[in-house]
Amino acid sequence: MRKNDIVKIVKAGIILNGYEGITVQVLFHGNTGCLCVVVEENGQEAYENKAFLVNVNEIRRIRKHMKIMIREAGRGKPL
Repeated sequence: MRKNDIVKIVKAGIILNGYEGITVQVLFHGNTGCLCVVVEENGQEAYENKAFLVNVNEIRRIRKHMKIMIREAGRGKPL
């Protein structure tokens, strides 16, 4: 696991939270080493993914998904 990937996921969550109607939760379950990302758009869950920190490929996949969501949200107006 690279800490850089986790940091970028958290930063992406902060950026996405800046858009109207989008709420992002990035959760780390310390006792299991699991990272969970939940994205809601206008009160409805639009995305959810979980991965253990040792699963580098899945962590990178979440990071890639977050980049796509930022690009798509950028078509709207930030707060």
